[in-house]
Amino acid sequence: MKSALNVWLLMGVVIVLFTGCAEDAHNNRGIAYHKKGQFDKAISEYTRAIEINPGFGEAYYNRGIAYDAKGKYEQSISDYSHAIEINPGFGEAYYNRGNAYYNKGKYEQSISDYSHAIEINPTRYARAYIGRGIAYYDKGQYEQAISDYSKAIQINSSNALAYYNRGNAYSVKDQYEQAISDYSKAIQINPKFSDAYVNRGIAHYNKGKYEQSISDYSHAIEINPSSANAYRNRGVAYSVKGQYEQAISDYNRAIQINPSDALAYYNRGLTYYNKDQYEQSISDYSHAIEINPRYSLPYYYKALSLEKIGRPMEAVEEYKEFIRYTTPGNTKYIKNAKQRIKVLGE
Repeated sequence: MKSALNVWLLMGVVIVLFTGCAEDAHNNRGIAYHKKGQFDKAISEYTRAIEINPGFGEAYYNRGIAYDAKGKYEQSISDYSHAIEINPGFGEAYYNRGNAYYNKGKYEQSISDYSHAIEINPTRYARAYIGRGIAYYDKGQYEQAISDYSKAIQINSSNALAYYNRGNAYSVKDQYEQAISDYSKAIQINPKFSDAYVNRGIAHYNKGKYEQSISDYSHAIEINPSSANAYRNRGVAYSVKGQYEQAISDYNRAIQINPSDALAYYNRGLTYYNKDQYEQSISDYSHAIEINPRYSLPYYYKALSLEKIGRPMEAVEEYKEFIRYTTPGNTKYIKNAKQRIKVLGE
């Protein structure tokens, strides 16, 4: 069972010393609103500063950050681009534009912008290395990602995010010892880093160290009691150990926190199946399918449960839906589903 959560941060707003100019006053008022989370008012002030002085690159940059905070990435990209046109050496603008491109799923553009930020100041922008590493990670280029995270660590050996994200890259490459080492370092730097505990727990789980994984998930829950991910993963570890009641309790909590967690419903369904409670398992698989109709495994296991309670024709339909949505590489399950369709259809 694998999971990865990548983390990056925006560079902050640029404060301009007050010179008596009206545009500076509007820019700094915008920053004051921004710090209060009043982004619309901040945008209004930055816009007024730009109207007074269209060459005010810092105001474009600051307005871009405000648009980012509102999830308006097209507008933020436009503003960062204006800031870069005015000041081609504006590394922070390249970095933040890279983040905005990343959020739009435009990984090549984000990598280009992070690279520009790094070129401007190779020893300053550890975050740019992390951002570029995350983009490489999402493109499946894990070696490049690891290289970038390592460079970020060279710049700042106390950067918990760099260790954490490098741990994610090692984990997806099944290099669990290296992953555990990096998650541990991230936790040492930031003992409240709940996601690092969760992902270290997943790495322990994948090594068959279920007690250690449960311990890590429990630490994550202590730090963040609203972590559905931690409850769900702890439920999986309990289930593998045959502690079904604890597993169901954790899945219940995960679903309570996030009612759209299809994986929690699916895993709870598996646990009910292992307890021979087939009606409950069918209900949970159905919920998982309702949340994500293209999630193939709940169809397969729902079919198994339907067979157990003597509803073979319904099982056939679920097997067919499984085959429809599963990936070609799932050959063992596909073969078995086809065999069951043949047997049940006779």
